[in-house]
Amino acid sequence: MLHEDVSIGNELLEQLTRLSTRHFSGAENEEQEFGELLNVTTAKVRDSWAFAVFSNAGSVSLRRYFDYQITYLAGLLKTRLEVIADGCSCDAKQPASHFQAAVCELIDFAMEFYQNFIDPLVQPGLVYQKHFIKGFSPYTHQLLVSIKCHAHPGPIQVCLRDYLEELLGEAPRMLTVAQLQYFSTFVQEMHFITSLDDVVAFNKQLEEKVLELEFNHFGIFAAMQQALRTSCPGKSRSRKLLLIDSKLAYFEFKSKGEVARYDDRWPPLTGMLADWLKLEKERYSHSKTAAVQIQRPTSSIKLQLQLSVAHLAFLIRLFSKENIFGLVPVTDIFSFFSANFSTKRQESLSIGGLSKEYYTKNLVTAVEVRALLTKMIAQINRDYFPAWVVIGTAIFGLSER
Repeated sequence: MLHEDVSIGNELLEQLTRLSTRHFSGAENEEQEFGELLNVTTAKVRDSWAFAVFSNAGSVSLRRYFDYQITYLAGLLKTRLEVIADGCSCDAKQPASHFQAAVCELIDFAMEFYQNFIDPLVQPGLVYQKHFIKGFSPYTHQLLVSIKCHAHPGPIQVCLRDYLEELLGEAPRMLTVAQLQYFSTFVQEMHFITSLDDVVAFNKQLEEKVLELEFNHFGIFAAMQQALRTSCPGKSRSRKLLLIDSKLAYFEFKSKGEVARYDDRWPPLTGMLADWLKLEKERYSHSKTAAVQIQRPTSSIKLQLQLSVAHLAFLIRLFSKENIFGLVPVTDIFSFFSANFSTKRQESLSIGGLSKEYYTKNLVTAVEVRALLTKMIAQINRDYFPAWVVIGTAIFGLSER
């Protein structure tokens, strides 16, 4: 039964906790005894995981079980690191490093064999993260050297370089299990192009890999948008549509749906580019003459909205999907709002900032905007349909009884 395995697993975690806080007097064979006890305990932890997986527990229970185990182990690593940082004796530093290595190897084991039961949003902590990333350092350093030596300093190369340098730095952002797994896939897949000596071939393969791996960094998205825009000027309307259709088909072919990517808060890169091209195609398809332009007022006064940029961009997206703006290109809409509106936190809105939030699918923003729209609908009901409000209240009151 799973509850028996959980009980055994908790006892083993408590044993690890006691080992993590053990004090050393410097006695003979003390360190060897500690190492042997640590090896026995970690082996038992692995066995307890196997027993749990082969029990009659369902996947939901197993997910909760492994999430707790990984979070607990990450906490042990953090606690042990703080103890070392506070200053422990030289005799204790070697066992402490052995303890960290053993716990990191435990998490490695869980990530390798039981990843289907680990919540991808769990954060194993910075100690384990540095251990994990260090395991790919040959790939990472070689890729960094290749990007700096082969590539022209374009926005795609800069974004990739910054991503790698941040994770190799002393104070990286904390990653989730999914982001760590994405990092391992990223550096291993990118490693195949480091042997290319030709600059043009390297840069072309780099762009291909960015799309294949759905590296949806906003800087790369904006750079690819700009590259497509610069290929359109001077072409006839029909040629522009052909070019858009060709690129749209390419991105849709490349798209693999909801897969692992650089930032889970945004759609995959190919999906973002495809959505944008659909808007561009609609713009050119419905306009045989010049595109519809927004008439901007000359006044420098901006109307301040009691909304965040994310909320404003979300509402613009809703309006655009309902065709409330008509044939106005979305880029002109961003330009109009950035020129004439400010938010409660930002006096100046940028087109890039609005565009970034427009293409971001953020559940928190969706919930907050839905609450705002629900409140507005309730106000409409009170103002124009008071009878329905009374009836609804009465029905609700009866159902509560």
